[in-house]
Amino acid sequence: LTGAGRPHGTARPAFLRLRALEGRLPSYREMSGAGGYQDMAAAYLAGSAFVEWLMAREGEESLQHLWRRLSAREVRSFDEAFEGVYGGPPVELYGRFTVDLVEGSLALRDSLEGAGLHEGELIHLRRWHTGDPALSPDGERVVVELHRRDEPSALVVWSTEVDEEALERRAEARERLLERDPDDVPAVEWRPPPRRELARLSARDGRSFTEPRFLPDGERVLVVRWEPLGDGSLRPDLHLWRPESGEVRRVTRGAAVRSADPAPDGERAVGVRCAWGSCDLVKVTLATGRVEVILPGTPDRTFHRPRWVPGREAVVAAVQDHGRWRVVRVDLPEPGSGSDPGLHWLDPDDGANRYDPAPLPGGAEVVVVSELGGVPNLEVLSMDSPAPSLVPPALGDGGARQATTPRTLTRVLGAAVAPEPDPTGTGIWFLNLHSRGLDIRRIDAADEVDVAGEAVHLDPGRWPVAPRGPDHVPPTFAVEPVPAPSSYGRGPTRVNVLGVGARDAGGAYGGAALFLGDPVGRWSLVGQARFGDAGSWTGAGASLAIRGVRPSLLVEGFGVRQEAAAGPGTDLRLDGAAAGAELTHVVGPGRYTFRLLGSAARIGASDGQDPAQDPDQAASSPRRVLAAAEASAEARLRRGGVRLTPALDLHVAGGETDGETWSRLITRTGLLMGLGPFSVTGDAVYGRLDGPAGFERFRIGGGEVGLVDSAVLSQVIPVPAAPPGLLAGERLAMGRVALGSAGPTPFFQAISLDPRRSEWWRMVGVEQRLTLPATPQLALPGLELTLGVAHTLDEPFRNRTRGWVGLNVRP
Repeated sequence: LTGAGRPHGTARPAFLRLRALEGRLPSYREMSGAGGYQDMAAAYLAGSAFVEWLMAREGEESLQHLWRRLSAREVRSFDEAFEGVYGGPPVELYGRFTVDLVEGSLALRDSLEGAGLHEGELIHLRRWHTGDPALSPDGERVVVELHRRDEPSALVVWSTEVDEEALERRAEARERLLERDPDDVPAVEWRPPPRRELARLSARDGRSFTEPRFLPDGERVLVVRWEPLGDGSLRPDLHLWRPESGEVRRVTRGAAVRSADPAPDGERAVGVRCAWGSCDLVKVTLATGRVEVILPGTPDRTFHRPRWVPGREAVVAAVQDHGRWRVVRVDLPEPGSGSDPGLHWLDPDDGANRYDPAPLPGGAEVVVVSELGGVPNLEVLSMDSPAPSLVPPALGDGGARQATTPRTLTRVLGAAVAPEPDPTGTGIWFLNLHSRGLDIRRIDAADEVDVAGEAVHLDPGRWPVAPRGPDHVPPTFAVEPVPAPSSYGRGPTRVNVLGVGARDAGGAYGGAALFLGDPVGRWSLVGQARFGDAGSWTGAGASLAIRGVRPSLLVEGFGVRQEAAAGPGTDLRLDGAAAGAELTHVVGPGRYTFRLLGSAARIGASDGQDPAQDPDQAASSPRRVLAAAEASAEARLRRGGVRLTPALDLHVAGGETDGETWSRLITRTGLLMGLGPFSVTGDAVYGRLDGPAGFERFRIGGGEVGLVDSAVLSQVIPVPAAPPGLLAGERLAMGRVALGSAGPTPFFQAISLDPRRSEWWRMVGVEQRLTLPATPQLALPGLELTLGVAHTLDEPFRNRTRGWVGLNVRP
């Protein structure tokens, strides 16, 4: 939209340049994604550069020719279509492209090294992403967010001084090594000296804490954590962490505030609030969580990473204004004065992006990241503007401009970002980009600050490992007027037809499912028809779900059939309708669901009678009226590599069947315990029926019903390894233990319908479930594929091995 994305700035050249210099350019196959740092970005960054390289050779129309050859009547593979346009296989041309990248990167490295690299002291070598460092007010501690490849990130507090005891232990280990074997060669010391870890804040419930900033007292750290709202979406909120005790207190709720920096008084913080497509500059009262807007954002003006200015009632912030990042000082008015904030541009109007501002001690200067010259480096700007402060209604060009010349502090090969000045004035900490991650470095203010002088400009002719020149105009979309808003209504209707089927111990069925719905999932209609063996679930059903309101609504009609193949269970035949409502609420790590449902139906004919041929039989079919309430709660708790997911489900139903009233209670408790890739899941189910038995008795065996909401036939307990109706009774106890939560899952299951719990029916098996949520954009309902095999251990049906497979749809 703005032409300011990664392909047209310094990010993509830095990505390609560092990978070329460090031997980590992705192969043609690896552009689809590998397992290293930023490898998933290769398809976009390296792939887009490759496409532009091809168009530079063969003309911009060549890309259109490629797609025309692919979509022509003549059937061609991608390689055949590609070769016909670009004169060679894509793998070979990509190889030539990488040679150009390496050649250009080596030339740029020679240019930068010739001018003199200034990278500072390596503090911590990293092999993954690293968050912005934050120093304590006394400069003795630093807190950093450390990301790991397969686990949530953690906040770590280190001492800023070298751990001398750890160095002594290293030296002693080196001496012991040589004492045991004088001919051995000790490893060279290529890593930086260690710093002692003082505290750590790991992810809780699977969600990490991020963006740490020390408060002036040095005892608390202001952090950000994404918290769930009631509808399950996430928003960032502020928290206060005490590293010594580990206590964490939440400050805001649903405020969407991030990038917060505490004020010198320790009572307020400045941050950005991003919601509904724009980011405001805001002030937060830490005691109450109250949020006040300082300057509103707009879709084309975004605030980022504000910082308080020492000794002033002012903040500095990065502002993306119409596609360009700039730095502004905002002078805050006196409380209650009614004045507007005063704005001062601090960066020269030279077209370069500047961001990540951080005031230096004393507040006279600010260090920023500047992309002047084509490489993100640290730069110092003056905090004071010679012109008077202006108060424009929008930033635009109205702020006072700074005329002093910036000073470049670093000269790196990749990118220097996230500066953090030491409050004692002894140096500046920052992050340095490499192809393997973001290292932490430090510039000593007494020795290295200002030695770089002016920025070195990369040669645009070395594109794509250098940014294009200023005369290059990135392609953008044409500006069109925004149409007037209109009601979404029911939206466009998507239609799809899918096949369904299953085979289990009760038999086999096949059928079709028709899906209708809108692209955003506000409503969906799923109709099914099944035909098959008498022991399988056959019949028809239609379910309409309306999710555009809260709570969501459900209306369905059904006609289901299943004959009991063995045991005391009766045949089940039910024709009727149901309606219900569902409300889901998320609080912290917990997810809570409440459902109400009512149903009216007739119990179908049995013993081979067909009500369609006997109207008197249909009129005399027993009636069944049901009302059910369900509640479920689940919490996903995580601490480090340990996972706990407790769950509780409650089903209460009551009604009248053939003139007799009854009630049913079913409870389920579950617990998943995991450590790393291993997990164990346990479930315990208890159920009881009060009232006449017959149709309402618990019934064990067969597969899932699928044609009707499970609350309508809650007495049916699916066990696909057993024939339908194998067991029946008024009291239910069931337990199941499974190993693993993904892939083939071994399990043990025991069921009892004996009121005294003296007789149990047990089995062992392996099951694989693949559940895909509904994807309305693709006109797909929820899908569940189940595969399994089990061996029974008790009578009836002892020592039988049965397998099952099924593909079912859910609204």
